[in-house]
Amino acid sequence: DVVIAGADFTTFGVHRLDWLPTETIYSYAGSNNGQAITSTTTVTKNVPNTPSEFVLNVWSNGDQGFSKGPPTADSIATVQYVHLYFNSTTFNVSSFNAACASAGHIAPCNV
Repeated sequence: DVVIAGADFTTFGVHRLDWLPTETIYSYAGSNNGQAITSTTTVTKNVPNTPSEFVLNVWSNGDQGFSKGPPTADSIATVQYVHLYFNSTTFNVSSFNAACASAGHIAPCNV
């Protein structure tokens, strides 16, 4: 579990996820009552080793200890923007751009 102490999730903040072969790094930058909050957590256990979906969701399973449920109102998430970047070596960039072009899409940028 990744916990961001002091974060105010009723305001916008920047969440970052760096997925690497041996670790996943979660970073957060935001504020709480005008006070800057930053947090970085590195997870090295149960790191996925194959690509998967990127999903944004809000939920509660009703568990008093985990999600502080049951919910008293509908859960609502407002997402200001999502930026997804492909980071890799030159060889992988070439493979990515070739796959993108073969799918009928123009490479979005020169990485």
